[in-house]
Amino acid sequence: MAVGIEETPAGLAVDPRFHPPAASALDLTRDRLLEVLRRDAAPVTLVCAPAGFGKTSLLSGWLAQAPEGTIAWLSLDRHDNDPGRLWSGLLGALRATGRFPPGSRLHELLAPADEVESGFVDELLQEVVSVGEPLWLVLDDVEVVRHPKALASLELLLQRAPSNLRLVLSGRAEPPIGLPRLRVRGALKEIRSQDLAFTLEETSQLVRRREVGLSDTDLEVLYTRTEGWAAGLQIACLAVSGGEEPGAFVERFDGDDHQVADYLLTEVMTALPAATRRFMLRTSICADLSVGLAERLSDRMDAARVLNGLEQGNAFIRRVGRGRATYRYHDLLRTFLLAELRRDDPRVERELQHTAARWYQQQGDHLHAMEHLAMAGDTEQVVQLARSQGLAAILSGRSRRLHLILAELPEPDRSDPVVALLLAAAALELGNTPEADRWLVTLDLDAIAGASDPGVAVLAAAVATARARFDLDVHAALMRLEATPAGTTGDPDLDLYALHQRGVARLFIGAYAGSVADLERATMLARAGGRDAMLIAALSFLAGTHASRGDLAATQHHAAEAVTLAERRGWGRSQSIVHAYMLLGWMASLRGDTETAQSAAARAVALLAQHNEPDVELAIRSLELYLFADHDDAFDFLQRYLRLYERLADADVSPALFGYAAPVVLQVCLDLGERQAARRIAEV
Repeated sequence: MAVGIEETPAGLAVDPRFHPPAASALDLTRDRLLEVLRRDAAPVTLVCAPAGFGKTSLLSGWLAQAPEGTIAWLSLDRHDNDPGRLWSGLLGALRATGRFPPGSRLHELLAPADEVESGFVDELLQEVVSVGEPLWLVLDDVEVVRHPKALASLELLLQRAPSNLRLVLSGRAEPPIGLPRLRVRGALKEIRSQDLAFTLEETSQLVRRREVGLSDTDLEVLYTRTEGWAAGLQIACLAVSGGEEPGAFVERFDGDDHQVADYLLTEVMTALPAATRRFMLRTSICADLSVGLAERLSDRMDAARVLNGLEQGNAFIRRVGRGRATYRYHDLLRTFLLAELRRDDPRVERELQHTAARWYQQQGDHLHAMEHLAMAGDTEQVVQLARSQGLAAILSGRSRRLHLILAELPEPDRSDPVVALLLAAAALELGNTPEADRWLVTLDLDAIAGASDPGVAVLAAAVATARARFDLDVHAALMRLEATPAGTTGDPDLDLYALHQRGVARLFIGAYAGSVADLERATMLARAGGRDAMLIAALSFLAGTHASRGDLAATQHHAAEAVTLAERRGWGRSQSIVHAYMLLGWMASLRGDTETAQSAAARAVALLAQHNEPDVELAIRSLELYLFADHDDAFDFLQRYLRLYERLADADVSPALFGYAAPVVLQVCLDLGERQAARRIAEV
């Protein structure tokens, strides 16, 4: 292999443009990307990403591993936008390889002053063919080439390239030279920013190499903040190595860090027109940016063109989402822009936050509206929106986001009874009973029950019933809920939530007829309102009620519908579907379909949260024990079941559960010789 200037004749000046930068001893070897470069060589390789993603470092590391053939390297700069200068550099890079003997025609060729003719390119390529072995021509920082004649000459090079020429283009933007045609033909290998971004494991390796002591939590925070951006990781490692306390630094590390800000200002912002910079500042208040919202915030009807241009130019912005109609700034760039916006005029930021909130409300996206109102400091409007739209968010599967928004409100706003109840309800949907208790203890539920607002009384009783299902007195909670106008308030979302909680509680105490009636009404309201998260939960528990009544066909039907809907919505790993998986496992075991039963049971076990409803957890562990009784670790399964059984001895557990589970658990106990355990279960 010959690389760059390794064989430059004595006495000639060394031109650093013809040699890859030396790799630092602290640079991380990117094995997965080096393997991509080594594997299945393509006529053209494009390495394209924003500044600081490690494009040049990757190629330098690849060259250090001596790929087969000769390598010519040319580092481009703004002067190479001239066709004559560009081809003078190309000739120099080829000559610097030392692979062309003194008599080669290549040494006699002169770069054209302006127009690059095909004859000149053909002569140069004839000399490339004479090398025989593969010749890799690396053009680094290719985005500087924008002159139409310079680009046309590069396209001519692509079109006429011989089979032994491998062209490697590295830059911040894809050059407009016919690469789509190569992509369609499968003749283009691409490494993009999503490939160059460090993985969590690579981030950990880099941190260890830099001898930076970060906890696992701090490491994940740093990885999330930087999104795997190499320059951001390097800046953070240098700062911590310089004496910063690691945890405190990572906590505050964002785009306003002076080193990050200097880098982004120098490498990204200064190259952009003033109007584009203003556009980015005004749109930086949004994590996700649609074209319509960008038009509203920037007062520019050409927002789509600006966003597309920024993405094409790799200005730390990318399309996201299913339809790829939404854009997202890199987190460090967005926080840099936000800091600049606030320094310029905080009033402008507040006005923009209100503008975004109004736009989202018009789209029916109330959670985003609440987020922007909170950023504007308008917490009164956040509370108003929470009161009118918070329950809808929970019923639609957005409990986590709602909880994050409301938990960040100032103390007086969190003390609002409806806000506290929504926080508790959201926490319960996430399986976090301690967090739910944190908010419920702040409320006087008896006072709320006697208040003049029946809607708040229904909500309070329904949330308390949902909480009781975990480890409290379900009978008492259900009695309080039945004393309210649950299901008849006229508010579809409140009626849906109350009916669901009452129906599940009735299932737990064995009131199956009332449970079916409530849950059937709940599924009807959920379908009508498009509340899919609550529809999945209602179908799951409706299946459980039918199982308790011995209607196995209805059980299978409703549980299967719940799982199908959850998987279609991308909620197949949500805790809300655990009950349905458990029931499908039991139904399959009753049919003798052990493979399907074990698969469903395994999925149910995997979804068990730290805090589970007694019925659900006991049923899943019973199924697990029954299905895996012949495994080597069956005794461990039994001991885990018995510990759970003792822990839930005083809990409200559905009588029907013992009808299904007790006989099979009893048999497993006898098979394993655990007669005392079998006696305890038989006495229930």
